Amino acid sequence: MSTLSVVFTGIGFGLSIAAPVGPVGLLCMNRTLSHGFRHGFVSGLGVAVADACYGLLTVAGLHLISDRLFDYSIPLRIIGGLFLAYLGIAGLLKNAKKADSLRGKGAHSLFRSFLSTYALTLTNPMTILSFLALAASIGATVFIDSILLTMGIFLGSIAWWFILSFSIHIARKALPAFMIKHLNTLSSLIILGFGLIIIGTALAMAGG
Repeated sequence: MSTLSVVFTGIGFGLSIAAPVGPVGLLCMNRTLSHGFRHGFVSGLGVAVADACYGLLTVAGLHLISDRLFDYSIPLRIIGGLFLAYLGIAGLLKNAKKADSLRGKGAHSLFRSFLSTYALTLTNPMTILSFLALAASIGATVFIDSILLTMGIFLGSIAWWFILSFSIHIARKALPAFMIKHLNTLSSLIILGFGLIIIGTALAMAGG
């Protein structure tokens, strides 16, 4: 494949991975509503960097590390589920405060926003399966192709998180404070539910 084809393939793949709304996507939306565009976008940046790390790990042919991650997939899922449940509960407790306070910046740091979503994304090593399929389909065996593919995955992912965070930020400006509070409560409940489901399925896998 040509250089541009590899990059655009990576961009498309990055978009396809990032676009489906899951627990991390809801978390980014929640943070945009609670703290504004920067926190939502930086949370998405954490996801994009983690996706790029997994993509590079896969297309670079580091199967020894990939296999090791699969060996620990169940404990990683449990850790990720527990962290999601914690974030959901923390969001519910925070939303119990006055709705007006949700428009403030609060003490939530940008670094924490980035680190939490980066860590959450890394707790799902099954993502490597998707990257393995992509690398095999385009024959990314040359080092430069691996780098270009990873760059494309990052660009596609970060483009989606920018669009999502910016859209939520614009909608946030038009919403009354009580509506923001209700949306945050709902998203926190769903995040908590996702965490519990992930823990339950991981325990079921361990028992099976």
